[in-house]
Amino acid sequence: MKYYLILNLTRQDFTDRYAGSIFGTLWAFLHPLALISIYLVVFSKIMGSRLPGTSSVENFSVYLVCGLLPWIAFANTIVRTTSVFQDKKHIISKIKLNLVFLSSYIVLSEAITFLISFVIFLIYYLFFFKP
Repeated sequence: MKYYLILNLTRQDFTDRYAGSIFGTLWAFLHPLALISIYLVVFSKIMGSRLPGTSSVENFSVYLVCGLLPWIAFANTIVRTTSVFQDKKHIISKIKLNLVFLSSYIVLSEAITFLISFVIFLIYYLFFFKP
């Protein structure tokens, strides 16, 4: 039962995150695409940042995005788990559940968001950069 509850909370969290917006769940794809595009354009085309020892301007932006995507997922997970007990107090008072498992739906939801972001980055990298 607790696994079903965690999967249901993960699905609900993922869909509720973008509820009420114009594009809905499509934001799960548009936000990482915009974020990656901005970082790649700003650091490679506008600033011309380079890694030491390389002449390609794209290497630094790829290096940056490869580090930022996991960091953003980690930071969002930590920030969101700090308020999970307050956010789900109605569930805690009604269902007997080990409180350790309650924050796991946030970890799963952020992992899905990270995987979407990483796949978008891989597609972006394969189509716009020379591997």
